[in-house]
This record gives sequence, structure tokens and C-alpha cells, in this order.
Amino acid sequence: MEVASAFVAWFYDILAFFGYTHPVHPIFVHITIGLVVAAMVFALIALVPQYNRYAITARDCVTFAFISAVPTMLVGLMDWVHYFGGHLSSLFKIKITLALILIPLLGLAVYLHSKLNIRSILLHIVYLAGFVNIVLLGYYGGELIHASATPHAETAADEDPDRDPDAVTYSQVSRIMQNQCVHCHSRHNDLGGLDLSSYDALMEGGDSGAVVEPGEPQESLLVLMLDGSEEPLMPLGGPELPQSDIDTISKWVEKGAER
Repeated sequence: MEVASAFVAWFYDILAFFGYTHPVHPIFVHITIGLVVAAMVFALIALVPQYNRYAITARDCVTFAFISAVPTMLVGLMDWVHYFGGHLSSLFKIKITLALILIPLLGLAVYLHSKLNIRSILLHIVYLAGFVNIVLLGYYGGELIHASATPHAETAADEDPDRDPDAVTYSQVSRIMQNQCVHCHSRHNDLGGLDLSSYDALMEGGDSGAVVEPGEPQESLLVLMLDGSEEPLMPLGGPELPQSDIDTISKWVEKGAER
């Protein structure tokens, strides 16, 4: 496991050296999704007698989809280790299960193309199953990245024109969390047992205990892991938070971390 983690770290260090600091999985997954959709569409078109030549195109698309699915899953696992710390949340379990179903489905479609006519109901059922699978993969992938990332409503303090300009409200902190943190720390994917999608969840803390000590930013893990005083540096595997955002969170904690 240590060797695998070291390889993953080395791989992303190489990418960062060339200026690429984003997940790799999306590049591959959209290729696979496009091929699966194209295969089903061409298979349907091939049902029309004058367009039956597109059965070959459907076969080629599903073959390339089958080939691309394996590296797509591998880089997905690498992104998972690098950006999510290998935390096996319920959403990751669902995505891994769906991926493990998709690969043999695509392999079966390739095999059936060599044995059955394009008008075979079984072949089209397999195509439909593959399409439903990638729709679910896309949905749960979106949940993983964007769940809970809804804008926090502005509070009365935010709207008050007489508000102290040096004051920091939870609404300001929440916007930072929604933009930078909840893809790893939400109710669906609580990396380290920490959910940052709401005030109550934030104050509850995670597996390491409380992450906010009101009035004491120098004792609050939330601040210390953002400024590098404590390991691991957050966001895990991603670019560091702008200093202005760290200062906002630190000032909020210093002022009492009120709702």
C-alpha cells in the first residue's frame, strides 16, 4: 500500500511539475461515456435497414469503450487516493460497484457483437444496461463533487449596511467551505469523519475531535491544517487555499466562531 501511495504521489508531482494540478479521471471518463452513448446510438440507427452498416461503428465504439474503461477506473482510483485520501465513503462504494459492473457489461457487448445479429434483443438490452450504468455513474460522480455545495443564504449581518467591515460572519466562511471543502467533507463524503457543509456539522468536528476552538485559532485544527501548521495540509492533494480565505476563517474563529 505504501508503494502504491508513493507512486500516486510521484505521478501527481510529475503532473504538477508540468503545470497540471487537476484530477485526471474526468479526462478519461468522458471519453468512455461518449463511446458508450455513441455505441448505443449507432446500434439503434443500424436497426434501420438502409443504415445497417452502422452496426460495425457500434461494435467499434463499444470495443474502444471496453478498452478505455480499465484505465479510466485506474486513474479514478488514483484521484481517489490523491484527492480524497482513500476514504471509502458510501458514494465511492457505489461508484466502484457501478464501474465493476460496467466493465464486464462492455466486454459482454463486444462478445455478443461477434455472435449475434445487430437486431438481437439481448444485444440491445446489454447496450441499454451500459447506458443506464454510465448515467448512474455520472449522477453519483456529481453528488460526490457537488453535493451540499449550494450557496449559503446571506444572513441579516451580511445585509446590514452598518455592519463592522472588520467583522467576519459564518456566511462568509460557509462560502469558502462550499467552494473549496465540501467535495471531500460533506454529509455524503465525510473524509476524516468531518462534514463542513453546515455550521452544526463543522462545530461537531471529526475523527480527531473538535476542529474549531472558538476564540483560539492557534488551537483550532481547521486553521492549523489550512495554514500548514499541522499535517496533512488541506485541501488534501489540491492547491492551497488563498491566504485571504485562511485569514477570513482564522478571524472568524478568533471572534468566537458564531453562527
